[in-house]
Amino acid sequence: MLSAPEPTTAQFQVFDAGGRLIWRVLLPQLSEGTTPIVWGGDDLQGTRSASGVYYYKLDAGGFHAKGKTVIVR
Repeated sequence: MLSAPEPTTAQFQVFDAGGRLIWRVLLPQLSEGTTPIVWGGDDLQGTRSASGVYYYKLDAGGFHAKGKTVIVR
């Protein structure tokens, strides 16, 4: 969940272990409040990503976050 104190833009990206961009979502007009961001495990072409560790990056206004997630199929 992304919580914004005021309207802003946001970008959420997912990368594989090799650093390649797997998926992204751009939110050009994110309103204030809480917004769910859900990655269903697909890549940019709609293909299911393999089991493994993936890294994400969130940029929203002046807020930046990085982390990792795991897919187990």
